[in-house]
Amino acid sequence: MVYSKEPHNIYFKFNDAKVEDEGILKMDMLIMQLKKVRNAKLVMYGYTDSVGANDYNLKLAARRIDSVKKILVQSGVITENNILIETKILGEHDPLLSYHTINNDPHSRRVEIYITSV
Repeated sequence: MVYSKEPHNIYFKFNDAKVEDEGILKMDMLIMQLKKVRNAKLVMYGYTDSVGANDYNLKLAARRIDSVKKILVQSGVITENNILIETKILGEHDPLLSYHTINNDPHSRRVEIYITSV
């Protein structure tokens, strides 16, 4: 079972893994939704744009996932509601746009979060 067909997307600034204010608001909404769910699984995909070396982008995508995961764990909802977290680090693969520069590809710099059944 998938609890949400559309992912919860958290976007990041260029070359950054900090969850900004807009992302915090989205995380708060996600946490509220997770409080209604028990024994579920979150699948998180970490992405970057295509600027930079692939190895660096994979590490940046992992740091972005870690930032999001930290907020979720600190909220307590993960432990309280027995929610598993699965992560997939994709880096620059699967961009949202077919052209890539720092200015025109901000939506590829994201963590996608899906809520599914275990």
